[in-house]
Amino acid sequence: MTKRAPVVAVVDDEDDVRLALRRLLRSAGYDVLAYESGSEFLRHAASSLPDCVVLDLRMPGPSGFEVQAALRAQQLAIPVVVVSADDSAASRHQALAGGADAYLCKPVDGDALINATQAAIERCARNPPSPAQSAGVPMNRPRCSVVASAATWLLPALLLGAAPDAHASFLSGEALDTAANVIAWLALVVVPVVLIAVFWMVHILPEKIAHKRHHPQLDAIKTLCLLSLLFGGLLWPLAWLWAYTRPVLHKLAYGTDQIDHGHGDAALAPLHDARVEPVEPDLPTPVDASAWQQRVDALERRLAEMERLRPGPSTRPEG
Repeated sequence: MTKRAPVVAVVDDEDDVRLALRRLLRSAGYDVLAYESGSEFLRHAASSLPDCVVLDLRMPGPSGFEVQAALRAQQLAIPVVVVSADDSAASRHQALAGGADAYLCKPVDGDALINATQAAIERCARNPPSPAQSAGVPMNRPRCSVVASAATWLLPALLLGAAPDAHASFLSGEALDTAANVIAWLALVVVPVVLIAVFWMVHILPEKIAHKRHHPQLDAIKTLCLLSLLFGGLLWPLAWLWAYTRPVLHKLAYGTDQIDHGHGDAALAPLHDARVEPVEPDLPTPVDASAWQQRVDALERRLAEMERLRPGPSTRPEG
């Protein structure tokens, strides 16, 4: 059976120091848990229960001394090796009096740290803590407090276990694939077509407004709307304002600010009143057949009368 590697916790607020200690202890065969503050370590100390802790003294939040006091208050018999830049006798005495197995100064020697860590683990193995201490439960706590603590941990676990599995969608399998395909087609085909149609309809609104208001410059507004399509809608506000403005200069020039776009050439509409219309030739007054027949008969009678009244050929005397 493979022997479990000892677990060492490294508590130091300096990232480079914490990383260097972690690499050193891992190279010596330890499993390492790294914490950047004393409060973070204390939150996990009872659950992880490392075989030894390499502890810095001067840290934001709880100091190394306060971490030692918290471990004693929780009756967690975890060996402590202090690694600190403070080499004062007072700090050394306070740390050792608080239960530290060793006190090393930074920059720490690698072999000294490994030897001190191994000695602390072996010392703890020779004098193992009681089962209650190993579980992180103070021996002098009342039974009701132990039960309440266990209930505090077990109740959320039971609630999470009884909760149904969460699903990202109410569909699954082929139904989910079909829905995804439909959404993809809508997003790639239908939505762009609808947006283009709406874009086009919005851009021809100035033209519709100008036609409804009988604007005499309708063709110019149409051209501006088409140019706005080419320039991504930048000219559309100008076409909108133009459709709603009154053509004052046009009225001064032609006497009107409205024209009818229903018939005729819109470009020539301002000159519609001045256009010369072609004059149709006069046609004879239509008559019926009997009148024509009477006229023909009258002409024939007149010709006969003229023939009768015409003198005959003159005769020349013979000589």
